[in-house]
Amino acid sequence: MQLIAGLIDGDDACCRYFYKKNLPAAKRYILNNSGDEDDAKDTFQDAVADLIDNLRKGKYVHKSKLEGYFFIMVKNKWHDKLDKMKTWKKHLPGLAIDEDTQDDGLVLKPMMSLADFMNRELNKLGERCRAVITATIYIGMSMEKAAEELGFPTAHAVRQKKLTCLKEMRGFVRYEDVINLT
Repeated sequence: MQLIAGLIDGDDACCRYFYKKNLPAAKRYILNNSGDEDDAKDTFQDAVADLIDNLRKGKYVHKSKLEGYFFIMVKNKWHDKLDKMKTWKKHLPGLAIDEDTQDDGLVLKPMMSLADFMNRELNKLGERCRAVITATIYIGMSMEKAAEELGFPTAHAVRQKKLTCLKEMRGFVRYEDVINLT
């Protein structure tokens, strides 16, 4: 219960403990199932975000161990990504792709969801910007609550920081990259 409360509250010690305890198994599973190191880290991070969201919304019922529940989330996320990549390759117009062979000079990028893309771009920002954007946009926290949680003097200060961070993010997110996600 203390771990769950810590994860919900974003307690650093609880998060570090959870990562240390669960990342190796998730990484091993993804590496053994057609993934690489980056796939493992991305999938793990996505699953952690979903887990915390489920904990906050009360979707986790204490009938199973939290680690087991989380590992199922990791597996499902990884299988979804694999399915998307296979679907993308299958529907690539005019090309037959054999997964066991290399294409001559053709580099294929797996399809990335908008959420994955935005998470990748968000990680290019500083820690403070990530915290503000995550709190106000992803979680939907009010500016007043974000000011309290993140140590800003006022809601206006949070709003200003959010605008600055979004402007910075717009500087490196290209329109073409977003369009190519579809």
